Amino acid sequence: MSVQVRACDELLKLTNDLKEFLILHDFNFLTHAIKSAEEECDKKMKAQIQKHNALRLDVTNLLTDMDKEIMEHFTFRH
Repeated sequence: MSVQVRACDELLKLTNDLKEFLILHDFNFLTHAIKSAEEECDKKMKAQIQKHNALRLDVTNLLTDMDKEIMEHFTFRH
């Protein structure tokens, strides 16, 4: 009977050791996954900022052209 109890105790210790190993291993995986996701997010954010700046420049140019047209054609001349 004591042999069975000892065997069960050893199995319990082994199970706990395996769980601990898997948890520590998974933390490394999660850290890597989070880091990769952050890098991907940074790349996408930079691309969106560039698109936003390009659109803002286009809108500014359009407004400038519209103001110029209005001033040339619709101002009162005395």
